[in-house]
Amino acid sequence: MSSQLTSREPSTQNVSAMLSSNTQSHQKTSHIDVQDFFELSPDLFSIASEDGHFLKVNSMWSKTLGYEPSELVTRPWIEFVHPDDRDGTIKAAEDMRAQDLIFFRNRYRHADGSYRWLSWRCKRWSVTGISHAVAREVTLIVKAQQSILKAKRHMETWIEVREKEREAVYGQLEQEVARRKKAEDILSDITTKFNRTNKELDQRFRELGALNTLFQNYLISAQAGIQAREQEAGLTELNYRLEDLVQNLDITMSLE
Repeated sequence: MSSQLTSREPSTQNVSAMLSSNTQSHQKTSHIDVQDFFELSPDLFSIASEDGHFLKVNSMWSKTLGYEPSELVTRPWIEFVHPDDRDGTIKAAEDMRAQDLIFFRNRYRHADGSYRWLSWRCKRWSVTGISHAVAREVTLIVKAQQSILKAKRHMETWIEVREKEREAVYGQLEQEVARRKKAEDILSDITTKFNRTNKELDQRFRELGALNTLFQNYLISAQAGIQAREQEAGLTELNYRLEDLVQNLDITMSLE
């Protein structure tokens, strides 16, 4: 019975073979899990080496940018970046050495020659120098933001122009009000002078009426046979009154 039990116990060689088989199976399963995880994501997953090449990308890269995975992993990733974004992208790659996780945006060239905006989350492992990154296409979001900023700048410019136009109109109105105020002042002064002149003319007309009455009385007296001396005295008085009238008229004209 002892011999039977001994035959059932696995040998050291068998245990090693079983462990090796289990390890290989686990590694294969883990590799499949990682590959499935890459392919299930709607984002662009990538693993990059320290020399600036992609080691692995998921299929979303091909769907988003139109390149085959083989083309993406055989060319430096900087070649796909928009020329205006390359300095910023290289700076972000350098920042990964000091920061645990970085976020940035840049433009990647599509296979048709156009560009797509990508938003990145990247992490570098200091031991291996390998970087893991997740990117998401945000072209529509960026274009919407650019449209909003453009509309905002257009609105600010429009408001500035309208403000200048309003200030110009207000300035014209102020000038017109000042001009009308001056015209009203001049008209008021003319009206005052006109009224004063009317009063003076009325006074002169009354004086002329009195002289006319005196002259008529003199004519009646002369016709009635008043003596020549009395007639001479009447003419003298008439001359005095006429001289006073002429003098008053001269004074009035000089005041105007």
